Amino acid sequence: MKKIALFGGTGGLGSQLKSFLDKEYSVIAIGSKDADVTNHESVRQFFDNNDIDIVINLSGYNYDSFIHKYSDKNVDQIKKQIDINIVGTINIVSCCVAKMREKK
Repeated sequence: MKKIALFGGTGGLGSQLKSFLDKEYSVIAIGSKDADVTNHESVRQFFDNNDIDIVINLSGYNYDSFIHKYSDKNVDQIKKQIDINIVGTINIVSCCVAKMREKK
């Protein structure tokens, strides 16, 4: 049975997808408490400790504000959104590529 790493698997969409995928795959649902996608080392450790066949990234953070409303008061929320949505994706992809190279 193939093993799927489902980043964001403990959220709303992720938990729904997990229950669907569980029928044919072994799914590891990864939430922010399991691996911090904004931290490259945390993601790398996850891949070092798990043999994964398929990776799905549903991790994300939405801070719903128009760009003209950005200010010093909400800059932390905007940085968090960028860190999770962009840096997190880069960390997951780079760790996947590194793991693929190791297997060759």
